Amino acid sequence: MRGLSLACYVLCAGLVFSQETTESSSQEEITAAPAAPTTAAPVTEAPVVIIKQVNEINDDGTYTVGYEASDGSFKLETKDADGNVEGKYGFIDETGEIKIVEYSANNSTGFTSDLELPSVDLSAAVAGEAAPAAPVDPAFALEQQRHAAV
Repeated sequence: MRGLSLACYVLCAGLVFSQETTESSSQEEITAAPAAPTTAAPVTEAPVVIIKQVNEINDDGTYTVGYEASDGSFKLETKDADGNVEGKYGFIDETGEIKIVEYSANNSTGFTSDLELPSVDLSAAVAGEAAPAAPVDPAFALEQQRHAAV
């Protein structure tokens, strides 16, 4: 019995000693660690999460796939047995307005879309006039000079 109580005493003393050394070493780490600068953390946006998803792929090659995301964007596309593809996608632009683009693709018409691209004035290029020069990055100009010197 005396041996058992002695073993319990040694075990308890060891636990107390190890707890004290753990607490004191963690206190040393806390006091030794330099204080972190208190700057405002950058604001990060929440990650975009897929709310709904469709993924139906058939053995004959037809499919319907799509998703809807938490940021308002979406896509839905289908392909029939003849290889014709139709779909649409949408997103919310920088003004908060939803933009929807519908498209299709097949062997007779190729890819078509109702997307409105900004118009480009090609009359100056056709007339042989030089396009206005874009500003050159100084670092790029320096690299051009170094390359020419070699």
